[in-house]
Amino acid sequence: MLKRYLCQLLVWSMLAPAASYALGLGEIHLKSALNAPLDAEIDIVGANAEDLAGLKAQLASRDAFTKAGLEYPAFFSTVKLVPEKASDGRDVLHVRSADSVNEPFATLLVEADWPRGHLVREYTVLIAPPVLSNTQNPNNTRVRSEGHTS
Repeated sequence: MLKRYLCQLLVWSMLAPAASYALGLGEIHLKSALNAPLDAEIDIVGANAEDLAGLKAQLASRDAFTKAGLEYPAFFSTVKLVPEKASDGRDVLHVRSADSVNEPFATLLVEADWPRGHLVREYTVLIAPPVLSNTQNPNNTRVRSEGHTS
């Protein structure tokens, strides 16, 4: 009986540290286009209510970007990361910038701190130009072909 109890205690003690660092950052979902302010959501996974209440997230420092060999574009100084609920009920970090993004891609180095842990994750996003329909394109011209018959 004592052997069984010690075995269970050992298993639980091994699982406890893993459970304390269960919060993670999942995929990033870009919602903005080139030449517009950055708007994206990063999924928060495995977080409990306590983790979410104490979660603080931000872009890493300029120095951390340099040490990682990454560029720190000017618009990064206006980026804010705010934990919130997405419209579909998912827990996310909403990533917003006040300034427009003028580069076709950006690499974000995100730091997250919560009462029981810390993590840093790198995200690279491709920022495509907005899709224009024919009615939105100011340069949309019709080419008329004139045939000459002899």
